[in-house]
Amino acid sequence: MKKILLACFTLVLTLSSGGLLAQNRTISGTVTSSDDGSTLPGVNVVLKGTTEGTVTDIDGNFKMSVPSSGGTLSFSFIGFKTFDLPIGEKTTVAIQLETDLQQLSEVVVSAGGLIVQKRELGNFASTVRASDITQGKTSNAIAGLQGKVPGLLISAVSSGVNPNYRVVLRGQRSLLGNNQALLVLDNVITPSE
Repeated sequence: MKKILLACFTLVLTLSSGGLLAQNRTISGTVTSSDDGSTLPGVNVVLKGTTEGTVTDIDGNFKMSVPSSGGTLSFSFIGFKTFDLPIGEKTTVAIQLETDLQQLSEVVVSAGGLIVQKRELGNFASTVRASDITQGKTSNAIAGLQGKVPGLLISAVSSGVNPNYRVVLRGQRSLLGNNQALLVLDNVITPSE
């Protein structure tokens, strides 16, 4: 009977100590840009070698569970260099990511927020510079786009001091009935009609 009790006691002790070794702890921190110190929302934070991860919130903060034994956190974000941080015994960290200008010049955000390499777009992306628009005899930026972008049809809907224009890009094809182009001029969304 003593041997059975001793064996049960040893088994319980072994299982409980194994559970202690596998415990996790929480690590938290803030991710900022090394250029201006601004916080970076949406940064991917992944525990290397696992599928465990999170993203930073709107203030650049994150919190996640990591093994007590440590590991390495990998921080990645479009336009910034990936940064790997050995955790060690840390419970809070402050990370500054460096910009990657080469990566920024090659990335294009297409319709629907899809991020693709510029070379993959081929002829589907057009860039019009301000100097191209001001070469004509128009004082309206939208009218100045006429003939500068392939597949862009611009027609005046009204006349006067501030005329309205109808802008259609690549024809009248839509399942939901809205064919209007999204125009962003100097980071301001401009109605196209």
